[in-house]
Amino acid sequence: MVGFIIIASAISNFVTVMTQCRPFASALLYDPKADGHCRDIHVHFTWGSLPNIITDFIMMILPVPLVPKLHQSWQVKLGIWITFLVDSLYGTRII
Repeated sequence: MVGFIIIASAISNFVTVMTQCRPFASALLYDPKADGHCRDIHVHFTWGSLPNIITDFIMMILPVPLVPKLHQSWQVKLGIWITFLVDSLYGTRII
């Protein structure tokens, strides 16, 4: 399910970026004579990143219930928890 959400989000972002300017030549500025208009790209970047944040959080929470069930010592489990914590902090650019 999470994989489907990630793929759907990627496809919708691609389609949104490709159709935000009419004509497309005005988006990349390779044709300075192209007379067109673009939607507000800042709105797209603001709201287009929301599914990415949600799926990152889900991917961080996904393995949490499995760690206590591991047949390892508490030191190994603590190391796994610390790894998840550091990775989640790095993934969200807190540290």
